Amino acid sequence: MPDFRVQLDIFEGPLDLLLFLIKRDELDIFDIPIARIAVNFQTYVDLLKGTRDHGLDVDTVGDFLVMAATLMEI
Repeated sequence: MPDFRVQLDIFEGPLDLLLFLIKRDELDIFDIPIARIAVNFQTYVDLLKGTRDHGLDVDTVGDFLVMAATLMEI
């Protein structure tokens, strides 16, 4: 299963790159629909749960939660 990628009108790529660009003031945080990213990630997690025999990759979910919390803090 490929890594989670964000697909927005103003950005397409990995979530960590989105966070990096926001921190460097190359993207405006107010242009980022965080709720939509969260819903898309939930769909991604549901797909992961269905494809793994031994459960969910906690590191993947943890990384997302840290980045989402950072976006909300900004």
